[in-house]
Order: sequence, then C-alpha cells, then structure tokens
Amino acid sequence: MNGINHIANGLKKPFGVAVDGDYLYITQWGDLGKTGSVVRVNKKDVNSEPVTIATGLDMPGYVTVDREYLYIATEAPASVVRVKKDGTDPTHHKTIASSLTSPGGVAVDDEYLYLTNLDSKIPPPPHDSVMKVKKDGSEPGRHIIITDTDLNRPFGLVMDGEYLYFTNLEGWSVDRVKKDGSARANVAGGLNLPIGVAKDREYLYIVQEGDDSVVRVKKNGPPASVIVATGLKDPRGVAVDGDDLYIINQGTDSVVKVRMRVPA
Repeated sequence: MNGINHIANGLKKPFGVAVDGDYLYITQWGDLGKTGSVVRVNKKDVNSEPVTIATGLDMPGYVTVDREYLYIATEAPASVVRVKKDGTDPTHHKTIASSLTSPGGVAVDDEYLYLTNLDSKIPPPPHDSVMKVKKDGSEPGRHIIITDTDLNRPFGLVMDGEYLYFTNLEGWSVDRVKKDGSARANVAGGLNLPIGVAKDREYLYIVQEGDDSVVRVKKNGPPASVIVATGLKDPRGVAVDGDDLYIINQGTDSVVKVRMRVPA
C-alpha cells in the first residue's frame, strides 16, 4: 500500500465521488439545508479551482455519471435527481426517482437508474431494497424492485455488466445480483460497516466506515480481503481510475488519492 495524497481540500462535508475522464465529480453537503452542491475537480491539475456543477441540493450523497448527466441521491426530498454534467444548468434538477425513504448508491445504464433504498427500522420490519426506475425521469415513482429480501441497510452500489454489487452496511457484507433480480449471491462478509464500493476489471474496493479503511476483494471470490488504504478519517465515497483510488475523506473535508496496486 502506498501513501495517501490529498488532491482536493477545503470542501464542505463531501460525500460522493464519481470519475469521468480527467474529472472528479464530488458531492458536498455544505452547511445543510439547500446549500449542498456538486463540484468538478481536474484530477490532473490538483491546484485548479473546483467548478460548480450543481447547486441548491439538500444533503447530496452518492453520484454517478453518463455521457451527459450526473445522477445524484439526495436526502430531502428523498430522491435521485439529474443535472447536466457540463455545469450549464446547475439549478435545474430533474427528478428521476421519487417517493423514496433514504436513497444510497446509484448506477445507470442506457435505460435505467439503479439505486439502493434504506427503509425505516421504526416500525419494524424495514423494507430495504435494490430497485430501478426509468432513467429518463418519465416514471419517477414507479419503483421496479430487483431484490428486497435478507437485506440489512443496503447502501453503496456499483454496476458491472449484468451485475449489481451492493454493500449491506449493518449486514457487514457485499452481495451481488443480476439486474433482472436473479443469481443473488454473497461476495464478501465480515466487513466493518461497509459503506461505499467501486470496481475495476477484477476487484471491488470497499470503504469500511467502522475502521476508516478501504479493502479490496475479488468480484468472483475467494472472499478474502486485502487492505489498500488505512489512516482515513470518516471515509464515504470511492472511485477507481486505472491504478488510482479516489476516496472521500469527510473528516478532513477532502478527497485523497491512493495508488492502490498491491501484490495479488
């Protein structure tokens, strides 16, 4: 494991991060209320000023990106919205998914937005789920459930081909399921409050909120984990770009980069 390099400092309660080409898109809560935003940072020019892409959000969380838009989970209202990723319309938030309880991770393909939704534990039982909605925003309240059994606070989400991988924050695990709801399987267990997750061709990279670390596991097993980053402070979101791992370090209001190639 190599050292931690700070590449974006002075943020305001950052939470989610997505990578797209030369840029990182970072959500930040701000001072709470409608002060949340998304900023863009050039990962090749760490001294450049962040560019504001979206404003007026309330506790924006995880974020994903496609060719034209950012898709952002927000807490109030509990929804997923999209904005243009070029920053030309930062206050226009089109609602893609609505009537949620607490959205977590988000991913997109050509037709659908996929997300985790944490339901209330009071009163029991909770009805946590992984679901999808039409990506164009034409049916934001029509939730198509992919899986909703034996979940325990599903939070982080990443898509890899036909599979969705998601963390169970209080189930100490990562599971996978096909986008059609079949082939549900456990990928890794014994984790310490797994929250965010990212992937490359072979591995998953999992943020452990419980001990301020990131571990990797093979997507197809065996499930033994390898530590790739420690010494973090309140890590949240994570993204992968080649050999570099970008991690939200909320406790220091920053994004850090780790060169995460470690022996197999």
